Amino acid sequence: MAYHLRPFQLTDVDPLFEFEREPEMVRYQDFPARTRENAAEYVRSAMTDGGGYVERVITDDGRFLGRVGAHVDPEGTASLWYSIPIPYQRRGLAMTGVGLLLEVLRTKGVERVRIECHPENVASMRIAEKLGLGLKSLQADGPDASAVFIGALESCLVTCSTVEGAV
Repeated sequence: MAYHLRPFQLTDVDPLFEFEREPEMVRYQDFPARTRENAAEYVRSAMTDGGGYVERVITDDGRFLGRVGAHVDPEGTASLWYSIPIPYQRRGLAMTGVGLLLEVLRTKGVERVRIECHPENVASMRIAEKLGLGLKSLQADGPDASAVFIGALESCLVTCSTVEGAV
């Protein structure tokens, strides 16, 4: 199965709302479960790359399989995120989407990649490790619990090219 990234479209409001309205899906996010209205607002803002933000939909034959994105700071570091609906998890889609997004980010002059996740988010911790990102900091508990991983974009691309289906 070939996966692709495409820009957000207005038709993505319903699929985004359907999976991110579930509390389980936003457990590790910094926003509450989505309403239809804020899903529509999010999609409208994601339709254009602006303010250092790059967001894409993961798709195969046109189905909305998840989303990946990044915020690129002025120093060329991209902070990555991804969200995959529960029915599509554990299939390598997040790693595939990240690999495809890294190709996009390379064209925008990104040199470093950063992932920040909750230490209990084992799947995201695993993706950061698979990408070869080094653990920069760890706050294991409390309201500010987080793990921060950082590494070179080119090293991540090499790693992705060796992971089946990633790029």
